[in-house]
Amino acid sequence: MVRRMHDAAEVEGDLQMAMDGAHLVEQSARLAHGECDPSERGPLGEFRLKYLDFAIQDAESALGKYQHVVRTLQGDKKEAFEKKLGVIAADTMLARDKLRAARKRELTQLGVPRCE
Repeated sequence: MVRRMHDAAEVEGDLQMAMDGAHLVEQSARLAHGECDPSERGPLGEFRLKYLDFAIQDAESALGKYQHVVRTLQGDKKEAFEKKLGVIAADTMLARDKLRAARKRELTQLGVPRCE
């Protein structure tokens, strides 16, 4: 499988989109819940869980691209890339971890058994 090189702007955009998505989980879930036919609507928690999953996937994808670029660069290019995007990558990691914790809480509130 051939992997293409991601440029800094693309990775930065993906990281920023992941951060934006993380901040919009609750709003997106409430909006989708409100737009659903009341006779077919499930609990808000199910919608929240769905949007948490989307946000976690986006964060993991963006972080994977970031880590791929970091592994492929060397020397000054690697240092410049990490300097430019290191903070937003760290923020995205923190957001991903918070989303995972929120997902676990949501599963517990919904009464879904966890296998660990």
